[in-house]
Amino acid sequence: MVKNESNLKQKRFVFKLVRELKDGNQTVKIDTLWKKIMELPEKEAFESKNKAFINSKQELIATINALEVDNCVMYSPEDGTVVLI
Repeated sequence: MVKNESNLKQKRFVFKLVRELKDGNQTVKIDTLWKKIMELPEKEAFESKNKAFINSKQELIATINALEVDNCVMYSPEDGTVVLI
């Protein structure tokens, strides 16, 4: 249960970033998302209350893949593009 709740909060966190960082074509690069996560103040990136943290680029990609399963985004690993649906 805790793992699922944590995963849901991670997905919400990443989806919010995708919406904020998307360009006019509704796309954003995975590297842009990772850079933004790394630049966030610790308070925003890791809140003990909601645990919406991403510890690695691999975890970010896993979260993007989970959002793809939920039909929220499409992800192209070949060029690292995330498309907001």
